[in-house]
Amino acid sequence: ENKLVEGDQGAYGLYIKKVNGITADYDIDQSYWAFYKNGEMMMTGVDGTEIKDGEHYELVYTKS
Repeated sequence: ENKLVEGDQGAYGLYIKKVNGITADYDIDQSYWAFYKNGEMMMTGVDGTEIKDGEHYELVYTKS
């Protein structure tokens, strides 16, 4: 809705490549956006996760 994230649709859902203007591209430098809920890395995609009040969500720039 606010266009804070950009990415590509893939077999597992939305693969986020850009958050708030900052790009992470695994193909270029092994960086990616990790998705966390309450401090734990999620094993589901952002577009397949139900967002609930009272929970804390983060997208963290990560580099392998």
